[in-house]
Amino acid sequence: ALSDVVIDSIVVERARDDESAGSGALQSLCWSCQATGGLASAYFSGSLLQVMSAQQVFALTSVFPLLVVAMGSRLTEVPRKSKYEDFTTMVSSQASMLWSAASQRSVWLPALFLFLW
Repeated sequence: ALSDVVIDSIVVERARDDESAGSGALQSLCWSCQATGGLASAYFSGSLLQVMSAQQVFALTSVFPLLVVAMGSRLTEVPRKSKYEDFTTMVSSQASMLWSAASQRSVWLPALFLFLW
């Protein structure tokens, strides 16, 4: 789960730096690579169990997520200046945006349906 968080944070940083990068396409690429790796790991780990012990197969399949975490710890993070003056301004702005989204009929009607169902 930690490697998922690292990958998602890198995608968010890339999308924040370059608006034309297409964060949806980048995130889709990351998830498809992750799914392909998971399927390959599941397929080959079954056949590897005939040759290796379970501990060796686990160690082998845990190498790549650990590499992602290790490389993620080497990334430099540049602090960004907030567009809000203080915490209360940020919270009130976020609350007003949340209320404007939740008060739309296209949002609360399906939520009401799920709640009543």
